[in-house]
Amino acid sequence: MAQNVGYARLAARAKALAGLTPERIAVLHAAAREVEPKLDFVTDRFYARLDAMPDVRPFLAGRMEQLRESFRAWVGSVFTSDYGGRYAEAVWRIGEVHLAVGVPVDFLTGSMTVVQEALQPIVLAGALGRPFAEAERLAALNAALGCSLIVMQAPYWARYAPGPKQ
Repeated sequence: MAQNVGYARLAARAKALAGLTPERIAVLHAAAREVEPKLDFVTDRFYARLDAMPDVRPFLAGRMEQLRESFRAWVGSVFTSDYGGRYAEAVWRIGEVHLAVGVPVDFLTGSMTVVQEALQPIVLAGALGRPFAEAERLAALNAALGCSLIVMQAPYWARYAPGPKQ
């Protein structure tokens, strides 16, 4: 499925659509040291929320350790990536796996809001009391997760959407 994907082109398109600018990527990189020690908390919070959803629970059963490890690696990369072709390829593959096991596309969208909810307090912590810095960090996080979601959903659209493929 992914053999004809132009990952660099997909990455550029996703960044443009999500508003993920070089300045916002720099904000994420600057926050990486603060966020990294909290990734287990983010992972715990994410999977606790998903496990509480009866429709999602079957996708987690018997795979929690592997899923947690993959999720933690991806969420950490949100703060270290350059969001180029290699990132797009890695995130595309996450989308492919979700598609292959039958995860509905709306679960990806809903899950990304859970990721954002788990990360917001951590991202904000380093900027508390500085409204412009808080806004800048939240905008960067929102753009990064939006970019990631566009790429993660691309395998679904490549399979199901009419018209040209990625």
